[in-house]
Amino acid sequence: MHLGMTGRFAVGEGRWWTVLTAVFLHGSLLHLAFNMAIGRRYLLEQWWVPAIPGLAIFLVSLAFNLLGDGLRDVLDPRLKF
Repeated sequence: MHLGMTGRFAVGEGRWWTVLTAVFLHGSLLHLAFNMAIGRRYLLEQWWVPAIPGLAIFLVSLAFNLLGDGLRDVLDPRLKF
C-alpha cells in the first residue's frame, strides 16, 4: 500500500480519503499548536517572521470589515432616512 504522493490527482482515481486526510491534518488545531510551539523559539530573535503575516491578516480582516460596513450602509433599506 503506497500512501505517498503519486503525482496524479488522487480524487480522480477514487482515493478521496487522501484529500480529507490532508484537510484534517492541516486544518486541525493540533497542527496549529505544533507550528506555534516550533515558532516560539524564533520569536525573540526574528520578530518580523510572525509580525508580517500577523499584520497582513489584520489588514485583510479590517478591509473586509470596512467593506461589509460600507455595503450595509449602501444596501440596507432600514438605514435610509
